[in-house]
Amino acid sequence: MLYGGTITIVRKELVGVYKTGERKGQDKYGNKDFNYYMPQLIKPKAGTELKKVGYWATGADVLKSLKPKGEAKKIVDTILELAKLEKVVSTYYLGLPALRAKMNWKTNMLHGNLNQCVARTGRLSSTKPNLQNLDSNIKYVFGSRFL
Repeated sequence: MLYGGTITIVRKELVGVYKTGERKGQDKYGNKDFNYYMPQLIKPKAGTELKKVGYWATGADVLKSLKPKGEAKKIVDTILELAKLEKVVSTYYLGLPALRAKMNWKTNMLHGNLNQCVARTGRLSSTKPNLQNLDSNIKYVFGSRFL
């Protein structure tokens, strides 16, 4: 969509009616290609070509390095925001309950590992899950049982 080109989508389309057999009289569908032309909104950045001809990288690092304007900027910003939200959902909203079930912890409890010997300075670090590096959108879900 950003870099333009023709997109082919395969859809079912009514091609007739069955004349014999168990399905006699029923509608018969077949696959048909629908081509949609998308105008180029942004020129692809040099060096981001993929092995498949006519395709370019669309990772977050590439999208952040583009200089879009107008509608293209809104689209790029929306794509980056969506990627960020998907990361939060997969890591926290789906990942933490899965980790709790895997580790067989009590319901509504998470037990992060506190490590002192891992950090060179002797400070504590946290793993499985890293409770020191929670996203600001998820922190409101947690509370301490010691308050």
